[in-house]
Amino acid sequence: MQVDIARYSKLIFPKDTRHNEEREEKLLQRCPSGHEGTMLIDKPATIVDVYGAIIAWYLPDALTNATQGHEVGSDEMVMLNLLDPEVSASLKGPSSEKILKSIARPAAIASAALRVMHPEQYWAGL
Repeated sequence: MQVDIARYSKLIFPKDTRHNEEREEKLLQRCPSGHEGTMLIDKPATIVDVYGAIIAWYLPDALTNATQGHEVGSDEMVMLNLLDPEVSASLKGPSSEKILKSIARPAAIASAALRVMHPEQYWAGL
């Protein structure tokens, strides 16, 4: 893409939600996309800015609708307490097997993506 992602990221705010048309127009004037219209990508791709910085990896069908649509019920949420780590009460209960099975595939996908995107961090976590 013909955009400097570092410059663009300095111009946006964490709460920019694309709901402010005037703000979007100003951002596009300051950081034009470099092309007109919509670009359609239908095969795996690495999207980079003008300096080669990776903006995104596009992997069609890597996350199926079933994977994306699965939600663990609020009563089954796994809570993390980083100050006093121990097994969550949710994982000690009757739903523990269901919770672990529901997060296994998304966790494997995230792990594989991390290995490709940031190998040093992946290996540091093993």
